[in-house]
Amino acid sequence: QASEHHDSSVITTDRLSVLTARDVMNTAPLTLGEDTPLEDMLATFRDHHRINPIPIVDRAKKLVGIVSRYDALKLFDLLTSDKQSPYNLSLIFLRIRERTGIKIGRI
Repeated sequence: QASEHHDSSVITTDRLSVLTARDVMNTAPLTLGEDTPLEDMLATFRDHHRINPIPIVDRAKKLVGIVSRYDALKLFDLLTSDKQSPYNLSLIFLRIRERTGIKIGRI
């Protein structure tokens, strides 16, 4: 006599139709604070290859935005588009401010 075995880890089509985002979401995602230095943000992407995008939270852990690998690439493209050295931080901060209006660094 064959016994029926029901694996609770198997999701049937019927079960899929009632699942919500809450059922599959990560309740403790990797986040960064809104005051995280750019270098630390880039290191986080480097160290966590599968994480993209990263939620950005304020001190109260309220979501204030997200940052993606694409955002970082756009930043480097912006900084190096005029073929000047991207390693002068004052120049980088000035370029960001001039081109985006974002106030970062000590200018």
